[in-house]
Amino acid sequence: LGQTDGEAPERGWANANPLATSTKEMGPGARRDTLDDHFNDWNHKKIIALGRVILGRIQKAVAEMMEKDEELVEMEASLPADADATKPNPFDVKEKHASLEAVRGRIAKETEGARAGDAADDVRGDLHASEMLEMGLRLESQQRDLGSDNAALKSHATDGQKTTLLERRNKLARKLASWIKIQGDFQPEVTRLREAEDRARTEAAKSQPSAGLATESVELWLPSKQARTPGITPKGTHARYEFDMREARAHESLEEVRRLLLVRTHQYKFKDKNVRGVGASTRSKTSIAVLDERIRREAEEYRAARKALTSLAPGLGEMRWTFVLKELHADDIRAMPRALFSDPERKKGRKRARKDGQVEEPREMSWIWRTGMTTGSASAATSAEAAAKATNESLRVEWAKARARAHRWKEEVDLLEEEARRILVFLDWKAGWWRALHDRDEVVDREVKEGPQAYAERQACIQVTMKERFEADWKDVARWISMGRQGVSDTRAQAAAVMGVQSDESDEEEDEEGSDNESFQPVPSTARDAAIISSSLVEPSLLPDA
Repeated sequence: LGQTDGEAPERGWANANPLATSTKEMGPGARRDTLDDHFNDWNHKKIIALGRVILGRIQKAVAEMMEKDEELVEMEASLPADADATKPNPFDVKEKHASLEAVRGRIAKETEGARAGDAADDVRGDLHASEMLEMGLRLESQQRDLGSDNAALKSHATDGQKTTLLERRNKLARKLASWIKIQGDFQPEVTRLREAEDRARTEAAKSQPSAGLATESVELWLPSKQARTPGITPKGTHARYEFDMREARAHESLEEVRRLLLVRTHQYKFKDKNVRGVGASTRSKTSIAVLDERIRREAEEYRAARKALTSLAPGLGEMRWTFVLKELHADDIRAMPRALFSDPERKKGRKRARKDGQVEEPREMSWIWRTGMTTGSASAATSAEAAAKATNESLRVEWAKARARAHRWKEEVDLLEEEARRILVFLDWKAGWWRALHDRDEVVDREVKEGPQAYAERQACIQVTMKERFEADWKDVARWISMGRQGVSDTRAQAAAVMGVQSDESDEEEDEEGSDNESFQPVPSTARDAAIISSSLVEPSLLPDA
């Protein structure tokens, strides 16, 4: 509900902690009375501070409501589908890139007749060439993992770690030996290449006896490697099978990189907010290091798949995939700049750094967040169209979050306004309640009755005084909230007018609109400070004192 402060009831516990040493030797009755006195004191201080607290929260909520709504308008300007029902719904993922399993299923259906003997060139026994190539891709991935684990093995590795790695290497070597025999049946020309490799390796071993070929370094001679080798041309169907599987694998790796980056962002935020102590920090850092390693391996998987696509594409006449599956540099593997939208702590840090002249300009969002999300449409489109569709697809989650933030702050303003009204109504009712006690006739003795009447009148005066003070503190709150809402309405109206003009222009200049979508950078130009927002909408004389 809005920006509910769920930890408010717990803040009084810190104030009561020092009571432990004072009350531990008291009797049960005295201890309870002492605790009750301190708790009542804390509650009374909290009540009389409501005027200042509510005022400060309203000031912050109105400014945040305007700021978050402005950020939402900026994002909606890049995602106009919500205003035009004829365009694709950004919440509805109608097309996704084909997964590796889907590609395998499609190839299996296409080659169903080959098993019956219609086109048996790619069939050996009960095995199809696509299955042989898929096995090769899995072995290649296992080689990369084994090489990474071997490189990560430290000089002081335990015997158990060394044994585990050796067993994995032996098992992979047996799999490679079996697969190489199967590959020879489908691609006899590869056998000659392997024989030439063996002769060269034998000659090298004569001058360097300790030299040997590690299991993870065995060349598999897949069609993508054959295409890069002079004097040999891979079979067309084999090249097509590998191309389709590599393209699907590249998209899966890129998607996994994005997912892991989001998980890592969550881990960092959780660590900053909640982790304290050496042990907890070490565990958190270890968890983040594991994520970093997984991201690195998925990036290597993507690079290997893209390298293979680069080799196979010219022979197949496939070049449109380059618009979506771009070269992945180390600097491209960075998280979405979501903190620039919503992280208050980072905003404070950036403001402090800006004052010191140390802040850097926000970097452009990495291309991995703006592409590769809808291969089905992007692979058949131009680069501008693919980038526009991928941008809308990858930003829909961030747009939904920006929308939720704007709605939460609007709701917070509504709740604070209602809470302020109810506080005044309650204080008025409480004063009447005390005065009703003043008029009760339970005490007959006049001398005794004057005491309760005076106490009730005093309590009623306290409630009335607090109400009057709160009303004085909040005298301009209604106008403040009204102007804030009017500012939001004006921003919305201006955005609607601009989007209407853009919609008219897009019918005439559709290509230019696609180009604009391609270059969109979802980073707000400036994060307005609350004071700047308020001063632009409200006269200083109307602002309530903090």
